[in-house]
Amino acid sequence: MIASRASLPAHGGSPRSRLGGIEALLAETRAALSGAAQVDPLARAAFGHAIVAARTAGLWVREAAVRAAREDADAAAFARMTRGVVERAGLDVMEHAARLIGTRSTFEGQRVDKIIRDLSLYLRQAAPDQVRDTAVRDWIDHDCWGEDRLW
Repeated sequence: MIASRASLPAHGGSPRSRLGGIEALLAETRAALSGAAQVDPLARAAFGHAIVAARTAGLWVREAAVRAAREDADAAAFARMTRGVVERAGLDVMEHAARLIGTRSTFEGQRVDKIIRDLSLYLRQAAPDQVRDTAVRDWIDHDCWGEDRLW
């Protein structure tokens, strides 16, 4: 169940644990949507963007895990790129949740508030630009995606 993955370890954990927080926030946002938001096409579009962000991060995390398990030559580059994808997805879902839920999302004790506070801390990683740069250097050399290469 998605909501059970919401508690993040004290150190922020792996991209998979951060993904669990993102998925939990998405589920909590859905549960907290007002009736007006559910029938508003703009609110539904914003929720759709949050779904795409969370699912995209999930696909990258899953692919990174498969590559690491196979010990692919590009597994490290793929994992480094995945860090940034998960961070961006978390920031996007946090923003959409705050806008969709409104001021209720900031009330102390609200589950959405707790998840957003946790994610805002745990998504921050040391040297994200340097990690992304290291990954991108590998991707410039060759498309690390694998079988379906663009170049």
